[in-house]
Amino acid sequence: MKITKPLIHLTPIDPQRDISCWFFEDVDLPDHNYDELTWESIQGKNILTQNDNYSKRQVAEWDTNKDTKIFHELSSVLRTLVLNIKDNHPLRGVEISWPINTWNENILLNEHYGLSFDLKRDSKGFQMGKHLDNRNTKWTLIMNLKDHISSTTIHTTEEDINIPNKRGSGVFYFNHEEMYHSIGPIEDEDRITLFWMNMVQ
Repeated sequence: MKITKPLIHLTPIDPQRDISCWFFEDVDLPDHNYDELTWESIQGKNILTQNDNYSKRQVAEWDTNKDTKIFHELSSVLRTLVLNIKDNHPLRGVEISWPINTWNENILLNEHYGLSFDLKRDSKGFQMGKHLDNRNTKWTLIMNLKDHISSTTIHTTEEDINIPNKRGSGVFYFNHEEMYHSIGPIEDEDRITLFWMNMVQ
């Protein structure tokens, strides 16, 4: 497993708080047939997903699929990955930005806690413009479950950078006001990614 800090060379507005973003590659994923999961269209699920663009995105939700072997095995992968980042690849100021239960160790260290991640399946043409996640979102992890053509793009005031797009690679970041991201239009016919968004309760 390879973990890097792609934005560490940037100078943040607050020098005590790095833009908290990590790329990871070569995560060992079990082989699965994701067609076995229960998928549904995301279009119309909330006020932000009303337009035709969201007919190109399906979701395998945690609540529907959490008892499957696929979700159990991916949960173990996620715990190992995030604990590796936490313990071995520190960045300045994460605890300043998110001082309460920063890393949610109760979730990471206890397999009986559900992680509440989803899988997303995007078809050609899907896109999301440059945006900052809702401020209730503490962290986001996006992992490619197969090799892809298209990739999420990270935007800062100094540069844009694409996250890795191969199977077992992706990005983990704490929400930060100096980092936006976007995707698409997707070139892949079938892009399958894991999304884990940890929400402030």
